[in-house]
Amino acid sequence: TGTGFITSYFYNTLFKNREFCIRVSMCLFEKIVAVLLTLISITLPASAENSSHAMLAWIEPAKNGYNLNFSVRAERIWSKPETILNSSVPIITPAVSSDDDSVWVVFVETNGSIGRIRVIKKTDEEWQRQPEIVANTQNDWGPSIIIDNKGTPWLAWAGYDGIDDDIYYTFWNGNAWKTPEKVNTDDDWPDTLPILALNNQGAPEVRWSGFNGSKYIRYFSTWDGNRWSQEAEAINPFSAPLALQTELPSFLTDKTHAALHIRNPSGIQSTRLGGGFLN
Repeated sequence: TGTGFITSYFYNTLFKNREFCIRVSMCLFEKIVAVLLTLISITLPASAENSSHAMLAWIEPAKNGYNLNFSVRAERIWSKPETILNSSVPIITPAVSSDDDSVWVVFVETNGSIGRIRVIKKTDEEWQRQPEIVANTQNDWGPSIIIDNKGTPWLAWAGYDGIDDDIYYTFWNGNAWKTPEKVNTDDDWPDTLPILALNNQGAPEVRWSGFNGSKYIRYFSTWDGNRWSQEAEAINPFSAPLALQTELPSFLTDKTHAALHIRNPSGIQSTRLGGGFLN
């Protein structure tokens, strides 16, 4: 597609100049992310409309940097916004997931031209930064998170390896983050916009936008307990809890920088409401 060609061109050309690229990419991807998200083929389950429990994480500029905010929706009422993190450097693309014992929020923290995955977790009433994820990448963005039925948080994101973007993953083993590795088949085209979900058997599954040689399509891969399956074209769409977009709180003035999470036992748990980039 035209969008896929333009995206690939910018990645393969502008990434040679990292300082310039971070400014261009923030503007470019915010404009095209809505188009690319359609490649993930998200549909709305009727059950989402009646969900009474949801969480929202979003980023707003602040006088002293950038705030990562959080709110919970119970019985159709959103709680007062809570600033769970203040950063002196730009933070972008949040995602959120939870289980009965904790809430996990993942986002990207930028330092000049470099973006790195960061995680903050809430247990009881306290938010704490988690150990840093050390990936063999030059730049990371667009994370997704899901907590499986055993309470294990899984992360996937797009990471630049010096040639193009690939889909990376890690999970928390109880003591540390697993060394990040690639999910997709390595090629010379960008793989972007991963979304994690649980399949019907409760196994983590990731879908993303990738180039097949002529156009961008949906790919997916499933965790079999030891490794990710060979990537394949995704035919059936994910079901995502997007119905609550019509009931987002009035204090969320720009959903471009937000992620919605609905506590559902399977399927997608965290959904981007926009590109997540701050200009």
